[in-house]
Amino acid sequence: MQRLKSTITKAAAAVGVATIVLAAGTVAQGQDFPSESIRVVVAYSPGGPNDLVARAYADEMSKTLGVPVLVENHAGAAGNIGASLVAKAKPDGYMLLAGASGLTVSPAIKKNLNYDVTTDLVPIGLMARAGYLMAANPKVPVNSVADLIALAKKEPGKLKFGTSGVGTTPHLAWEYFMNEAGIKMIHVPYKGLGEAITDLLSGEIDVMFVSVPVAVPHIKSGALKGLAVSTGERSKLAPDIPTIGESSPLNGFQFASWWGLFAPKGTPDAVVNTLHDALVKAGSTDALQESLAEKGAEIVNDTPAELKALIVSDMAKFQRIVDAAGLEKN
Repeated sequence: MQRLKSTITKAAAAVGVATIVLAAGTVAQGQDFPSESIRVVVAYSPGGPNDLVARAYADEMSKTLGVPVLVENHAGAAGNIGASLVAKAKPDGYMLLAGASGLTVSPAIKKNLNYDVTTDLVPIGLMARAGYLMAANPKVPVNSVADLIALAKKEPGKLKFGTSGVGTTPHLAWEYFMNEAGIKMIHVPYKGLGEAITDLLSGEIDVMFVSVPVAVPHIKSGALKGLAVSTGERSKLAPDIPTIGESSPLNGFQFASWWGLFAPKGTPDAVVNTLHDALVKAGSTDALQESLAEKGAEIVNDTPAELKALIVSDMAKFQRIVDAAGLEKN
């Protein structure tokens, strides 16, 4: 019996030591982080808004963290391949996701997602957000959003809008707009924005939501008409173009994309805090602010809790939009 008690005591002591070592290791991880390169996954192709924002932040964050912050593109499945990759990664802060607002669209529009954005990804902080510019082909006889709504009501189902695909954020922006305006238009989905803009310029489609920096040169040249921006305030890149709320009966209408940084579930709080501090410091630099302003984006560095709340709110909003539009999951 004495020998049994001794064995149990030794086992308990070993467990206690192991627990202390494990806890110390977790603390050390937070204190020593980072000690090697950090990989940031962009779940879309190079050159797009998500990629540009991620690379701008990565350059500045590497200066604060003292290690290279490297961006990798893992495109496919509307951003879900890259998101799933990070969701299943080791939770040590060395693989992160530069995610977009499309993360909150996928649960409403995609079947069989193998990750949950609300539980499998830890928000680090918001990086930036940007609205869209509603652009029309010059042949379309409208000069404002109010004109567009009136024409769509007069000729329901005739006007065509283009997007980069079914269930994308621009598509849902149009569904939201049509539902609020009480109109119906024809959706023409494309495989990419380049092809869609080409058809907008040629008049094959009538209107599109386009990123402000892409639309402005075409508007200045007269190749497109700028009807309105989708945000609550006018864009600094196009100050003469009103908001949708200003130029139509849809007072208070707002729709914008956002980009945030995420870590896998289980990443230590100390690591998340270190990354968030570096994110905020990067967002406060003149170089980053000027770089993103040129791209039509506004720097926003919300806390992890605020980004979490935004995700929950947006998921509910997009589910309402999808339900109202009668879109089926694919």
